[in-house]
Amino acid sequence: MGINILNHFYNKNCNSPQPFSIEKSFKFPYRGFILTGKCDKVDKVDGKIQITDYKTNYDVPLPVELEYNYQFTFYHIAFERLQQKVDELIYYHLKDNKLLPTKRGQGHIEELLGELYLANDGVKNGQFEPFRGFHCRWCDYPEECNKEGYDNTLYKKYFSMNCATTSKR
Repeated sequence: MGINILNHFYNKNCNSPQPFSIEKSFKFPYRGFILTGKCDKVDKVDGKIQITDYKTNYDVPLPVELEYNYQFTFYHIAFERLQQKVDELIYYHLKDNKLLPTKRGQGHIEELLGELYLANDGVKNGQFEPFRGFHCRWCDYPEECNKEGYDNTLYKKYFSMNCATTSKR
């Protein structure tokens, strides 16, 4: 299946222009938070900024899932911070070789900020249960999962299997 995905991707994109940026990192303070991330690909098409995020999910997201995908809102904020207007955000579903465009506006930003403030308050008040998974290898706070009261069995198993590839930033 992976070879087919790569072949379809190559055939569709082999004549595309070189990207403006690949794996564009960002980290900056924003309204009391430190936002950090990495954009898969940034293009400038006719002077317009287009950010593409490649996904290997099994299913294509529903329109409502794409509309409320916070990752794209983070990208929008990051480029706004760089004083660059994002004209288009694209969810590239590799399995089906589909490009799903989306846009972000002030309503998306306010919703994300509300979620960030809610999560921040929960953490400050000790009301935060870690969500463990594949993403743990990039976490800046793995010691928080070892606090007493959390079921950290999965974390310990995961961390011990991945300690060779996990690095503290």
